[in-house]
Amino acid sequence: MAQLDVVKRSTTIPPMLGGEPVEEQLLSNRITEAITRHRRWLFVFVVLMYVCSFNGRWRLGLDSANYRGLAMNIAAGNGYVFNNWAPHQLYPGMPYMLAGVEKLFGPSDRTPSLAEQQRLLGPSPATTVSVLIILLMALLTIFLSYKLIRLHYSVWVAVVVAFCVGTNSTFLQHAHELLSDMPFLLGVVAALYGWDLLKLAQNRKQRTIGVLAMVPGLLLAASMRPTFWVVAVCWVAVCIWGLITGPRKFYAISLLVLIATWACITAVDPRVKGFHPLSGGYEREAMDLVPQIAETFTDRLYSALHDQLTSSFFGQKLAPASILGSLILLGSAIFLFRKHALWALMIWLTFAVTLILSTVPRYYMMILVPLLVGWLHATCWFAKRCSKRWGEIVLALSLALVVLNNLTDTVSFFIEQHRADFLAHYKKGSYAPLMDIAEMIRRNTKPDDKVLGPSGAILTILTGRHVYTQRELLPRGIGQSNPYYVALEKLNYGIFPASLYRSKDPIIARLVQKHLILPGKKIADGPRGTYLATIYVTVPDIDWRKLPPGWKPPPVPRPPRRPPRRPRAAARPATAPATQPLRAITTMLSPVLDAAKGAVASGVEVYFGADRTFAAAASTPDRGLRATSPLSRPEK
Repeated sequence: MAQLDVVKRSTTIPPMLGGEPVEEQLLSNRITEAITRHRRWLFVFVVLMYVCSFNGRWRLGLDSANYRGLAMNIAAGNGYVFNNWAPHQLYPGMPYMLAGVEKLFGPSDRTPSLAEQQRLLGPSPATTVSVLIILLMALLTIFLSYKLIRLHYSVWVAVVVAFCVGTNSTFLQHAHELLSDMPFLLGVVAALYGWDLLKLAQNRKQRTIGVLAMVPGLLLAASMRPTFWVVAVCWVAVCIWGLITGPRKFYAISLLVLIATWACITAVDPRVKGFHPLSGGYEREAMDLVPQIAETFTDRLYSALHDQLTSSFFGQKLAPASILGSLILLGSAIFLFRKHALWALMIWLTFAVTLILSTVPRYYMMILVPLLVGWLHATCWFAKRCSKRWGEIVLALSLALVVLNNLTDTVSFFIEQHRADFLAHYKKGSYAPLMDIAEMIRRNTKPDDKVLGPSGAILTILTGRHVYTQRELLPRGIGQSNPYYVALEKLNYGIFPASLYRSKDPIIARLVQKHLILPGKKIADGPRGTYLATIYVTVPDIDWRKLPPGWKPPPVPRPPRRPPRRPRAAARPATAPATQPLRAITTMLSPVLDAAKGAVASGVEVYFGADRTFAAAASTPDRGLRATSPLSRPEK
């Protein structure tokens, strides 16, 4: 009877398709039973976390500033424009979503000012609604994560995965960020949910439901982030293998849906194309970084294993066991490969891609659900090889390691969100000086001036000036021609000193430190030793990275403080005319004075005008010009 029950449970289909869910019982003990019994209280706790942490403010950042800058221009009818970098790189989903909110809830006048700055920072209708939409997307992602895991596993596994997603500190923080990470993750989870619904479908109606769940998810993910290509590559690989091994209908439909999604997004993609160095988007940027892999691979690998992956999953680095924790996470995908090949490939390929582009904790958020399922598989595999009591201890420690570390990391986030002086404590106050710098730029520059500054996208949206960043000036990264490309933009002003650029624009910081970017005349002083000045750029004859220590550029010619005095005119003879131009005019118009001729006389009218020219000629003693002058013609 037990064998028949197992067979019956393995051949049923999900409840939303008319049957019971396919349950894989990873482990069963008192802890799993308690989780199942108290699941509602766990979900209430998660919802309260998100409601209590909401403040409706803009958590400043370079990427979110680019999204909002594009959105404001779209809402104003200016098109998909904002500086040089964003229109070529950013996927359109997030800017258009924010533009819709700005159009509905934003003001009609968005002229940069202190009042507009405060509106953008929030809380204000447009900013608050934008953050609220991202928050709702986060809660929907948690719900779909539960439904996705419930298709294959028992209740306690789905509850643990959804609860761990909700309490993850990286996930919680980005539920309040105006970034594309949360919409993208929602799209990925919805696409995976549709994939499994379609795979488990047994008739046309069920296949339709699966496709209807899959298509919106793919469209949302494809319009948000370039990491959609990771999903697409894994999707295609699994479909091609499935077309060989079967069932062919499912894999053929899945592949066609992906191709149709890609075609739709490509057809409406508003990103600027052409011969600009930034054209080609993130894909071009990734190809440019490939040759540099060998130089930085060791550092990137260490950073990913020791810092970023564990920070994203556990909320902390777990030192000194960080690398071990990362290896266990990556290795646990083995448990998924047989039944969920798509999930396993997404884990491995995402990790590989971040080694090329950037190892940042939020980039691993897209694989958070598969990582949690793999971690539970590895935990239960080990717990089953222990006694029942020790199996419960292993499961409890494993869950505590994930949940408690993340909850501890969220304490500072809750405090930060509800401080009265939010900006002064946000990111340890690193963005607070930008408000004064923005005011300094607004007061001392014109709208068409070009300015070099830190966090350029933020300063651009706050000031209405084009504030350049390293991304725009040096899109290919460090190279021999960096000073030339900076000089090519003919910048008018710069924000100094070099220390402002170290974290976000390190190449610019080095150029300033090596005196290749020099401040000229100081225009205004800002907070904490910052100042606005005119800018000079030197392009050396050799590779700037090989300049000897102590090298200094040639002196910059500076304008004199006072204009030079005009030389005194030489004494003229008493018989000479009053001025040489007047003599030239009269010579040209009267045959009596013929000393001045030619080119001198041809340009005099510019300085004196036609009426005075004729007046001067009419006053000379000749035999006919007086009668023809318009000023001396006799009345009839």
